[in-house]
Amino acid sequence: MAFCSLIQHKYKRWTGLSRPERSFLIQAAVLLPVFRIKRSMGFQKVRSRLEKEPSQAGQVPRSSDSALEKARQAARMVSIAAAHTLCQTSCLDRSLVLCVLLRRMGIDADLHLGVKKDGGVFSAHAWVELDGEVINDTADVRERFAPFPAPVTKAGSCADM
Repeated sequence: MAFCSLIQHKYKRWTGLSRPERSFLIQAAVLLPVFRIKRSMGFQKVRSRLEKEPSQAGQVPRSSDSALEKARQAARMVSIAAAHTLCQTSCLDRSLVLCVLLRRMGIDADLHLGVKKDGGVFSAHAWVELDGEVINDTADVRERFAPFPAPVTKAGSCADM
């Protein structure tokens, strides 16, 4: 009985999504494992995949409210897909996929990396920004991680990594 209730709940949530949200969710669900596998085979595999990505970047003005809202919507769908995928994904996987989805939508976004050392433990983090607005993380990510001086990708050029 609990299983049927879970399925009904999931179905209800699915039908509550808009058509673009469903599209983002499906694309993210497919791309997350692909990027995870390619990244485990080396960064060149990820780079070659990104270089093949058709660019629509620059078609939506970066500073428009519409671009920011669409970017946040896509980030939410990537997050949902990551929570339901069979393989474990990292912040880098999620940020790369978000960068690709935004690029497909014509939105230029920047992939950022940051580092921190806490109690002798070094860690790194990846996130996506649009005109200085953090899209797929909390606004204080720049305080929690020291960002590299420049984004890894600038102005939608995910393939420039």
